[in-house]
Amino acid sequence: MNMKSKLAILTLFALTTGVAGAQPNRPLINIVRRPGDAGLSDNALGAIIVSVIAFAVGWAVWVVATNIRRGRAAAKAAELQTRLLDRFTANQELIAFLEGESGRRYFEAMEIDMKNPAARILNGLQLGIVLLLLGISLLIVRAASDDEIVRIWLLLTGVPGIAIGAGFLISAGVSHRLSESWGLLQRNRRQP
Repeated sequence: MNMKSKLAILTLFALTTGVAGAQPNRPLINIVRRPGDAGLSDNALGAIIVSVIAFAVGWAVWVVATNIRRGRAAAKAAELQTRLLDRFTANQELIAFLEGESGRRYFEAMEIDMKNPAARILNGLQLGIVLLLLGISLLIVRAASDDEIVRIWLLLTGVPGIAIGAGFLISAGVSHRLSESWGLLQRNRRQP
């Protein structure tokens, strides 16, 4: 048995037996609920399980939908580029197109599709706001709850939600500042 396995077993033992500073004869986490124990109520346990499953399914659907959308957009762009390049019969026509104003706009449009910092910044901003508000709402619900274990679970999910949301907001702000100072936002704005 390696050191990591031993540490994991000792940690689990400490959490379930109350060795890590818990009250005597009361474990920090009740793995097996015995009659008369103050454990997680059936309703709270069901709500936690349903919430976790709903979150996992929603995330999986979002990932699949995003990848399908990106794949279709990439396929359409590749088809358009192939058709455009097939129209040129001679090398001289292709070189004239690429050196002209139309060719420059064509490649700029490809860069905008591939590297759009404004869209990425907005995505980070949206995700940060949603996670921050979710964390705050979990802490508000925690204040209204009477069950101590539900209060702990809401605290353990609300605080990381707030921290991750704040991290996304800070990241979006830093990305905006850097993109602006590097001229990426001005370069990607469309001219009227």
